[in-house]
Amino acid sequence: MTRPHLGYWATQKQTPPALVAALCTLAYASMKADYAIEGRLGLPGFPPRPESTIGRDDISRDEWGNVATALIAAAIAIATTTPIGQRIPRWLLTITLWIACIAQVAGAVGFTLRATRILPDLGPGPTGWETWLVLAVLDIGAIAWILTSIAVTRYGHPTAPRSDRISKGGPMRPPSPRK
Repeated sequence: MTRPHLGYWATQKQTPPALVAALCTLAYASMKADYAIEGRLGLPGFPPRPESTIGRDDISRDEWGNVATALIAAAIAIATTTPIGQRIPRWLLTITLWIACIAQVAGAVGFTLRATRILPDLGPGPTGWETWLVLAVLDIGAIAWILTSIAVTRYGHPTAPRSDRISKGGPMRPPSPRK
């Protein structure tokens, strides 16, 4: 029996976090779409600050922009699990993953600090059980985005040929010096 190569580890460990990241991002997009249809600002359980609607003519348009951004981010996460995503240059996939990761982590931290009232200036206190569901989606999604971004940065696309992986030096990391 032969020992699996490093690419095998990346394939086995990288796909579940990427799918969780995509699902959490799609859940976020559905919450934003619901609010966009109603022309409301915010997320369930998190009422907006009263002054946040001043000077905003079309809140619905802004919320639809959030939905579109979330759908693009979910597509990027899914691309890391499919052979079609292998056509995306590794550097571009890595950069877009980290941008989505940073945005997700910033949102999760901000809403967590607001819900726990550590930073009450971020907005009114949370209301209802939906608050905790939203926090679960954001925080689990943030962890999944971090794991996915690290895996793609270190190991490349899980369906890439072995020559593109770290075991062969990969394009993002130079091969180790020979002894």
